[in-house]
Amino acid sequence: GEAAVLALEAGADLVLMPADADAAIEAILAAIGSGRLSRERIEASRERRVRALAALPPASPAEPAPAHPLGILANGPLEEDQQLAQELVQVSLERQGTARLSPPAAGGLNLIRLDNALASPFLPATAPALAWPAAAGLRPCLLEAHSPGLWSGDPLAPLALERLGEGPVLLQLFVRGNPFRGSAGGGQEPWEAAIRQLLAAGRLAGLAVYGSPYLWRRLSGLLDDRIPAAYSPGQMPLAQEALLTALGLEQGGEAGAVASPAARRAGEAIAPALTQGQMARPTSRQAGNGSRNHSRTAAAAPETAVAAAGTAAETEAQALRPQAGPLSREGFTD
Repeated sequence: GEAAVLALEAGADLVLMPADADAAIEAILAAIGSGRLSRERIEASRERRVRALAALPPASPAEPAPAHPLGILANGPLEEDQQLAQELVQVSLERQGTARLSPPAAGGLNLIRLDNALASPFLPATAPALAWPAAAGLRPCLLEAHSPGLWSGDPLAPLALERLGEGPVLLQLFVRGNPFRGSAGGGQEPWEAAIRQLLAAGRLAGLAVYGSPYLWRRLSGLLDDRIPAAYSPGQMPLAQEALLTALGLEQGGEAGAVASPAARRAGEAIAPALTQGQMARPTSRQAGNGSRNHSRTAAAAPETAVAAAGTAAETEAQALRPQAGPLSREGFTD
């Protein structure tokens, strides 16, 4: 909650996506009550937001929603934007651990967590998150709203490992942090306990987190250098390629196999960070002069910058992703 108050004190007009929305609201109310923030200051912010919204072109209820709201960007990035999409993926990628993800000798599991498999355009059957581990001998298993449950109910050992089968587990978590829905760090799912359970069983082969920086920060601290782990705020196939390449798994499922140029560049971009024990961080650009009439926003996470490039990277991803056939339903674990 203190971060929200500090943002308003610093001149922000809007506190966007705090990690704990209730705590932020309570802290702001307490600051107003104590006189730390004046009511006039809050009202001035509200007026600026009202003026900024009023300056937007009005929506016409008589006109149907366009089939492609992004217009010329509906089919992917413009040619001049493709390089920017690749750069965004590269500079926002984080990697830790000195080990590389090695294809298992006797198979294993690619456990993918996502909100809804029926509404995940970033995960077609040929997506790198599915196809690359499958080529390495890791059978796919989806943990999502419409799949059989894999939770045991045991708070100390929450994953029902007996339902997963044998072998090492590559854990890929697609989580878009939304604190207002209680999912800033994976919602109510006990991923810290699940990580500890897999580590105790000697079965965690690697960790990939797409989307939520909150969940990444919570889980990465549980791992030592022997477990390769990486994070990307993007979830599109272009981000999947870069992340899996950083872990050591490349197209074809083998270390040293040929990766796409964009994925190779992303892996090379974080190599200095691995040797120095640092992580690549996303950068931001200052708004232009025209933004002075708009409300200022304090953002609680950098993930939205790269998430917004998801559509812009789609054409590039279509050309770069492996051309594997659809995965058989028989490959999914019940």
